[in-house]
Amino acid sequence: MHKHMDTGEKWIQYYPEKKYTQHTKMMTDWDGSFGKWNNNFQKGIADFEKMMDEFEKKMDDS
Repeated sequence: MHKHMDTGEKWIQYYPEKKYTQHTKMMTDWDGSFGKWNNNFQKGIADFEKMMDEFEKKMDDS
């Protein structure tokens, strides 16, 4: 798991009344975009591996 995510969540648990400070918002925004990037990246790898599998199967069949 991403280390800032844990810190951010612990921080919110300890200081619930300060939950919406600039610092937390910044961390949340950053983690949000990192998460999005990471999901796209993982999906890209999965798609590529699928493509390679199909290619190898074609080569075996011919």
